[in-house]
Amino acid sequence: MIQRVSNIGRFVLDLPTGIGRGSILFLGSIKAFLQLVLGVYGNGVRKWMLSVILQQIYYTGIQALTIMLAIASFLSLALMGVGYTNLRSVGAEAHFGQLMRFGVISELGPLLTALIITARSGTAVTAELAALTINGEIDALRVHGIPRSIYIVLPRMFGVWLSLLVLSSLFVLSIYGGCIFLAPLFGYHMTELYVLLTDPIVPQDILLLTTKSTVFGCVIPLVAIHHGLKVKRDMRDLPIVSSQAVVVSIMTLFVLDAVISLVVLM
Repeated sequence: MIQRVSNIGRFVLDLPTGIGRGSILFLGSIKAFLQLVLGVYGNGVRKWMLSVILQQIYYTGIQALTIMLAIASFLSLALMGVGYTNLRSVGAEAHFGQLMRFGVISELGPLLTALIITARSGTAVTAELAALTINGEIDALRVHGIPRSIYIVLPRMFGVWLSLLVLSSLFVLSIYGGCIFLAPLFGYHMTELYVLLTDPIVPQDILLLTTKSTVFGCVIPLVAIHHGLKVKRDMRDLPIVSSQAVVVSIMTLFVLDAVISLVVLM
C-alpha cells in the first residue's frame, strides 16, 4: 500500500518535469525541421534523415497495417451483428449512422489506433533510445556536437505522426467498408447501409479525426523519447522505463482525447 502511494506521488512530482522536457523536445524538432527546410544541413544529412523516417514509417505504419485491418474486420462484424441488428429490431436503425459517426470517426478510430501504436512502436522507441543511452552513444553525439533533435527526435516523431495519421484514416475506412460489405450477410442492402452511414458525416468529423491523430502522433514519440533518454547507465532500468512510457502514454492519450472532445462539443 505504501509502495503504491509512493509511486503515485512520484508520478505526480515527475509530471511537470516530463511536460517541460517533452515541450523542449517538441520545440527542438520544429527547429530542426525549419533548419532542414532552410538548407542549414547538407544533402547528406537530409538523405540520412529520410532513410530513418522511412524505416520508422515501415515499422510503425506498414507492419501494423495487418493487425489494424484484422481488428477493423472484427469490429465491423460486431457493429453489424450487435449494433445495427439490435437498432433495427426496435425501429431505430436510422440512428446507426450517428452512432458510427461519433463512436468510430470521433473516438474509436484515432484512440484505438494510438493505443496500438503505443504498444508496438512506443515501447520499441523507448527501448532503443534507452539502450543507446546506456551504451553511451547519446553522450557521444553530444561530444561531437550533433543535435539530438536531428538524430533522434525529428525522424521518429515525423515517422510515428505520419503513420498514425494514415493508419487511423484507413482504420475508420476499413470499419465503414466492412459494415457495408457484411450487410448482405445480415439480410440488408449494401446501398441502403451505405447511405445510412455516409449521410450523417460532416467535415467537422474529418477535422476532429485529423486533429486527434495529429496530437496523438506527436505525444506518443515524445513520451517514448523522453523516457528513453532519462534512463541511467543500468540495463536493469530498461524494462522499467519502457513500462513507464506505456503507462504515461496511455493516460495522456485518454486525457487528451477527453479534452479535445469537450473542446469540440463546447
